[in-house]
Amino acid sequence: MIKVALIGCGKASKNHVRAINAGNEFELVAICDTDEKNLDEFGGKGHSAYTEQDEMLSMHGDVDLVVICTPPSTHMKCAEVPLIDGHAVLIEKPIARRSSDAKKIVDCIVSGSKVFEVKQNRYNAAIMAVKEAITTGAFGDIHMITARLRWCRFPEYYASEGWRGTTEDGGVFASQGCHILDLVRYLMLGPSPPGVYSAGNYGEPQVVDARMWNVMDLEVEDSGYAYLEWSEKSRMEPIPRGLVELTTTARPENLESSISILGSKGTVVIGGDRCNDVQTWKIDYPQPTDQCDVTYSYRRMYEEIAKSLRGEPSNVVTGEDALGSLRFIEAIYAAAEGPQLESPDEITAAARQVKMNSPFLEPYVKKFLRRLPDDENTPRNPILYSGNTIADDVEYGHHVLIRGPGTVIEAGCRIGSYTEISHHVDIGDSVHIHSKCFVPEYSKIEEGAWIGPCVVFVNDQFPMTGGKHRKGVTVQNGAIIGANATIMAGVTIGWNAIVGAGAVVTKDVPPGEVFTGNPATRLKSVSDLPAYA
Repeated sequence: MIKVALIGCGKASKNHVRAINAGNEFELVAICDTDEKNLDEFGGKGHSAYTEQDEMLSMHGDVDLVVICTPPSTHMKCAEVPLIDGHAVLIEKPIARRSSDAKKIVDCIVSGSKVFEVKQNRYNAAIMAVKEAITTGAFGDIHMITARLRWCRFPEYYASEGWRGTTEDGGVFASQGCHILDLVRYLMLGPSPPGVYSAGNYGEPQVVDARMWNVMDLEVEDSGYAYLEWSEKSRMEPIPRGLVELTTTARPENLESSISILGSKGTVVIGGDRCNDVQTWKIDYPQPTDQCDVTYSYRRMYEEIAKSLRGEPSNVVTGEDALGSLRFIEAIYAAAEGPQLESPDEITAAARQVKMNSPFLEPYVKKFLRRLPDDENTPRNPILYSGNTIADDVEYGHHVLIRGPGTVIEAGCRIGSYTEISHHVDIGDSVHIHSKCFVPEYSKIEEGAWIGPCVVFVNDQFPMTGGKHRKGVTVQNGAIIGANATIMAGVTIGWNAIVGAGAVVTKDVPPGEVFTGNPATRLKSVSDLPAYA
């Protein structure tokens, strides 16, 4: 029997008690709440009641699992001692209000202790079936995922507890919406090791843009949206994209909590009040039939926790996993807030700050998109993902997009307007890339190279084969590529070589040679050109 101690006897605790009592693996032996009224109203038999956590843990040092159902701002304080003492701890969502606090909780884990977070919607039958379908490739290549939370929370709801609707609780993204945001991340993030692409493993979501606002009079947002991309591991073109819409201002009742997933082989829509109802199932994979409620999901969660405590393989939300979801939410807030800058000099300086090493942002995007008048005296407005290393003196044209992570751009480079540079690209010193160029992942451009307008690098001649033939283009020192040229996958342009305008280069260009035409062939040596004589 797994002995359980419960801290916090408010509304959330009731779901835990029902799940604990539904099976025969757990026994509730002690409860704790600083409010004696909550203890009196809790009811039940067979457990001891306390108003001090330390006293409860000293009297029940043999408990196996400590469940924390207190307000989010208190989670770190409540979890620290039982973790250090070697207990397993289950924490209601979110694991903490800030990722820095969540990291401290994870750091408290010692031999014998574990951290779990409550994300019960992962255990909905429909969600579990979708996760399995994604992992087995039943969707094919996913190109879009959308999520909607349209719940009804009247002012009376926020007034019922002093911390609701405040910065202590968090807005709709941090509080009510954290479950559906977790599902968006969880469904697209597979079990493969970091850096390895596989079916169902699209990597971490990157936040491109977000907006938040208030309809009700609260300290925090009650409505907003976020636009996402999955480019870290994707081998697809176009890359998977997502849109999340959250609000607690639906009236007169909850409308939906839904996720739609669109892939090359089919579509699924999961709706209902808590992503627990199959509304569309158009994939070649068995459709779930269970219509589960909250009690079902909590019971399944506790079954997985029991497996973990017995040392068996389990599907639990670990502390590290919870930390990842919290960092995702914080990245959305960072994208919504953006830099509050006024002067052109401030904006220009901010646009160049791409080494965003703040722990709660890595490896997520930090966007400095400025909507400014489009004239020659206006500071540039690149979109710069985090996880890259870019020199401070790099100059940008308008609307440059540099994806991440893993791209390196050295000093003295110039990047023209509307150019897109993908992740894991290496660009050496003093490279000049003109406007409207495309530089995909794994490309390498060495020192002093010159890339004309509208040049396209190709890194996969067979893009529908899952990236098996992907090879980056290499442009060596001092090479020049003329306007509108196309360089095919795996080609190397040798040092000081020249590629003529409009050429389609399908094979390596030796150093110091001039290649032109479609397909490109040798015209002469660079030393034969009058300008270079």
